[in-house]
Amino acid sequence: MDFIVKDNRNFVSIREIAESLGAAVEWDNVNKKVLISK
Repeated sequence: MDFIVKDNRNFVSIREIAESLGAAVEWDNVNKKVLISK
């Protein structure tokens, strides 16, 4: 899993984490939100 370090904080992809747990990930472009459902 790739990650980014910025200002001494680690950021990981929520998509990779959610999908590895069996969840579906969608992008709501109208509201600019990520939707995660299982």
